[in-house]
Amino acid sequence: MTQYYFKYCIAITLFLSFDTLSQVNYTHYHAVQPFAMNIIFNEEFENNDHKWEIVQHDEDIFRHSNLKDGNYHLSSKEKNETVIELKSGFQYTTLDNFEIETKIKHVANNKSHANGIIWGMSPNGKKGYSFVFSGDGRFHIQKLNDGHEVEIVKWQYHKSIKKYDYNKLTVRKINHSYYLFINEHFVKRFPYTKLTSKDDVTGFVAEGTSINIENITIKHINTVILDNHAKEQLLVNANKTLSSPVFASRGLVVDKKEVNKPFEETVGNFYALIISVQNYDDKDIQDLKYPHRDAKNFRSILEEKYGFATSNIIHLNDPTRDDVVKAFNSMRNQINENDNLIIYYAGHGIYDEEVAEGYWLPSDAHKSDDSHWIANSNLSTKLKGIKAKHTLLISDACFSGSIFRSSRSILNEPSQSITNYYSKKSRKGMTSGTLKTVPDQSVFSKYLFQTLNTNQDKFMTASSLFYRFNKIVANNSQNAPQFGVLYGVGDEGGEFVFINKQKK
Repeated sequence: MTQYYFKYCIAITLFLSFDTLSQVNYTHYHAVQPFAMNIIFNEEFENNDHKWEIVQHDEDIFRHSNLKDGNYHLSSKEKNETVIELKSGFQYTTLDNFEIETKIKHVANNKSHANGIIWGMSPNGKKGYSFVFSGDGRFHIQKLNDGHEVEIVKWQYHKSIKKYDYNKLTVRKINHSYYLFINEHFVKRFPYTKLTSKDDVTGFVAEGTSINIENITIKHINTVILDNHAKEQLLVNANKTLSSPVFASRGLVVDKKEVNKPFEETVGNFYALIISVQNYDDKDIQDLKYPHRDAKNFRSILEEKYGFATSNIIHLNDPTRDDVVKAFNSMRNQINENDNLIIYYAGHGIYDEEVAEGYWLPSDAHKSDDSHWIANSNLSTKLKGIKAKHTLLISDACFSGSIFRSSRSILNEPSQSITNYYSKKSRKGMTSGTLKTVPDQSVFSKYLFQTLNTNQDKFMTASSLFYRFNKIVANNSQNAPQFGVLYGVGDEGGEFVFINKQKK
């Protein structure tokens, strides 16, 4: 009886840890990882495309500024005169969470005076914040409240400040707080006060000094991804703990055989249906060059990194409509309700506006006759017949976004642990675009494969995978990838989970 009670306590402890301990500690600079950030503005000062003000030496009695060698140089000619360079239109005030980061070097004059950034300023200059450092190693944080200066941090020394080099200043707005860092060292957290859409006046300040600015970058921070990632890591640590002998305070040892198996040992088999079509019978349908290559790369990743058994993969190159239907039927006969299925399609797609239906085009499709096309509604019917615990459909084709119809996007799903995601059935889709054409040489597949290949996490949900690369695709193509629920196929809020077999 004691053993059962003790194991129950372990389970309760782990459950509570997912709900309480998995929250990210944002006072750590590296708690916000690159895969959870999307760049919305980046300035390296290689040119003046963003029209920073250039003031020659003889044009202003107080100020001088120029662009040179990848830096913006801002200088005050008078030791008691403060000069600033401000711009608006950054729109970070419309984001739920954001980061502003810049590198600034004190060059000359008044080592005890302020050099730094201004953000969150109103157009009339009566509200805003400043985060500055001095050439003698101190920093200062201040708020303007209706034109009145309010100190948040009084001038004080900080060991991380570089007196003769660039200092990286980082401002992060996360949930209800600002977190400020100097050279990646946390210096202050204080409450966020709501900004209006116009309160994004941002720039640089030099108080009787001369400074060089190397860059300024503004990013959107996705805290849902970060929280999910923290919970995934907790699960990994929990599995390691449960796989070892556990000692109670009174010397009780729980036998390893009686401890729950690690999560990865409780999941079903992983299956894949990979379809690529690049050669068409109909001469009116242009052949493609890259689907076979992409499909081969995808299969290699699944086998080598995520442990998909070769016998559980059906790989079709240039299949006919009948071949595709038979493959779905074969999967239906093999897969049980604890298994997982991933479907990948690369080839032509088409959209019929009159009936609001999207289609895949197999190799025997004809442009003027839809009898051999594969409709989204046909796919939905086939997916309903497959009893998998989790099904993830990845479609890299023109007009592939139509598969979602009126489906509910999962972008706003609450954070859960991996075990919670896996416990509920899922029917999700990931597509290379919406109702648009996509290029033959797929940007979508390129970054999908890259993200799968470089993933270092033991467990990664389908949504986490998507969040890590979707913005990169949008920034490098004319399409915005989509991720959502496959409508009417039986989704219950769960997620497909990739298990990295290379990660111990």
